[in-house]
Amino acid sequence: MRKAVLHLKKSDTVLRAIIERIGRCRMEFGEPKFHSLAEAIIYQQLNGKAAVTIFNRFAALAGNPLTPEGILKLTPEQMRGFLPPGHVGARSSWRLELLPLAGHVE
Repeated sequence: MRKAVLHLKKSDTVLRAIIERIGRCRMEFGEPKFHSLAEAIIYQQLNGKAAVTIFNRFAALAGNPLTPEGILKLTPEQMRGFLPPGHVGARSSWRLELLPLAGHVE
Protein backbone atom coordinates (compact mmCIF):
# COMPACT_ATOMS: atom_id res chain seq x y z
CA MET A 1 0.00 0.00 0.00
CA ARG A 2 2.87 2.32 0.80
CA LYS A 3 4.30 1.95 -2.72
CA ALA A 4 0.95 2.83 -4.25
CA VAL A 5 0.60 5.96 -2.11
CA LEU A 6 4.13 7.08 -3.00
CA HIS A 7 3.41 6.54 -6.69
CA LEU A 8 0.22 8.61 -6.50
CA LYS A 9 1.97 11.41 -4.64
CA LYS A 10 4.74 11.54 -7.27
CA SER A 11 2.35 11.29 -10.21
CA ASP A 12 -0.33 13.81 -9.32
CA THR A 13 0.08 17.07 -7.42
CA VAL A 14 -3.64 17.29 -6.60
CA LEU A 15 -3.63 13.77 -5.14
CA ARG A 16 -0.42 14.56 -3.27
CA ALA A 17 -2.13 17.51 -1.55
CA ILE A 18 -5.18 15.39 -0.69
CA ILE A 19 -3.06 12.51 0.64
CA GLU A 20 -1.00 14.87 2.77
CA ARG A 21 -4.11 16.59 4.12
CA ILE A 22 -5.99 13.34 4.91
CA GLY A 23 -3.03 11.38 6.21
CA ARG A 24 -2.14 7.75 6.35
CA CYS A 25 -4.35 5.25 4.54
CA ARG A 26 -6.39 3.28 7.06
CA MET A 27 -7.87 0.73 4.67
CA GLU A 28 -8.02 -2.73 6.18
CA PHE A 29 -8.24 -5.95 4.26
CA GLY A 30 -9.90 -9.02 5.67
CA GLU A 31 -9.99 -12.61 4.63
CA PRO A 32 -12.34 -13.19 1.71
CA LYS A 33 -15.51 -14.77 2.98
CA PHE A 34 -17.84 -17.06 1.07
CA HIS A 35 -20.79 -14.98 2.28
CA SER A 36 -19.37 -11.82 0.67
CA LEU A 37 -18.62 -13.63 -2.57
CA ALA A 38 -22.13 -15.06 -2.76
CA GLU A 39 -23.60 -11.65 -1.99
CA ALA A 40 -21.52 -10.04 -4.76
CA ILE A 41 -22.71 -12.64 -7.28
CA ILE A 42 -26.36 -12.04 -6.41
CA TYR A 43 -25.95 -8.25 -6.51
CA GLN A 44 -24.27 -8.45 -9.94
CA GLN A 45 -27.29 -10.25 -11.37
CA LEU A 46 -29.98 -8.19 -9.66
CA ASN A 47 -30.17 -4.58 -8.59
CA GLY A 48 -31.71 -2.31 -6.04
CA LYS A 49 -34.46 -3.54 -3.78
CA ALA A 50 -34.78 -6.80 -5.71
CA ALA A 51 -31.19 -7.72 -4.87
CA VAL A 52 -31.68 -6.94 -1.18
CA THR A 53 -34.95 -8.87 -1.01
CA ILE A 54 -33.66 -11.94 -2.85
CA PHE A 55 -30.39 -12.00 -0.91
CA ASN A 56 -32.18 -11.72 2.44
CA ARG A 57 -34.61 -14.52 1.53
CA PHE A 58 -31.75 -16.69 0.35
CA ALA A 59 -29.68 -16.06 3.48
CA ALA A 60 -32.69 -16.73 5.72
CA LEU A 61 -33.15 -20.15 4.14
CA ALA A 62 -29.52 -21.18 3.54
CA GLY A 63 -28.13 -19.63 6.72
CA ASN A 64 -26.71 -16.27 7.60
CA PRO A 65 -23.81 -15.94 7.07
CA LEU A 66 -23.96 -17.98 3.89
CA THR A 67 -21.72 -21.02 3.80
CA PRO A 68 -21.09 -23.60 1.09
CA GLU A 69 -22.70 -26.22 3.34
CA GLY A 70 -25.83 -24.11 3.77
CA ILE A 71 -26.24 -23.66 0.03
CA LEU A 72 -25.58 -27.32 -0.76
CA LYS A 73 -28.30 -28.45 1.66
CA LEU A 74 -30.97 -26.58 -0.34
CA THR A 75 -33.17 -28.62 -2.64
CA PRO A 76 -33.58 -27.64 -6.32
CA GLU A 77 -37.10 -26.48 -5.47
CA GLN A 78 -35.78 -24.23 -2.74
CA MET A 79 -33.14 -22.82 -5.09
CA ARG A 80 -35.84 -22.02 -7.66
CA GLY A 81 -38.13 -20.44 -5.09
CA PHE A 82 -36.37 -17.11 -4.71
CA LEU A 83 -37.67 -15.36 -7.81
CA PRO A 84 -41.26 -14.69 -8.81
CA PRO A 85 -42.57 -16.55 -11.90
CA GLY A 86 -41.28 -15.09 -15.14
CA HIS A 87 -37.91 -13.95 -13.77
CA VAL A 88 -35.52 -16.10 -15.76
CA GLY A 89 -32.24 -15.72 -17.61
CA ALA A 90 -29.53 -13.42 -16.30
CA ARG A 91 -31.54 -12.40 -13.25
CA SER A 92 -31.67 -15.97 -12.00
CA SER A 93 -28.27 -17.19 -13.20
CA TRP A 94 -26.78 -16.42 -9.79
CA ARG A 95 -28.29 -19.70 -8.59
CA LEU A 96 -26.38 -21.59 -11.27
CA GLU A 97 -23.16 -19.82 -10.30
CA LEU A 98 -23.44 -20.43 -6.55
CA LEU A 99 -24.01 -24.18 -6.62
CA PRO A 100 -20.73 -25.18 -8.32
CA LEU A 101 -18.88 -22.57 -6.29
CA ALA A 102 -20.27 -23.99 -3.05
CA GLY A 103 -19.23 -27.47 -4.14
CA HIS A 104 -15.61 -26.42 -4.69
CA VAL A 105 -14.95 -24.33 -1.60
CA GLU A 106 -13.15 -26.02 1.26
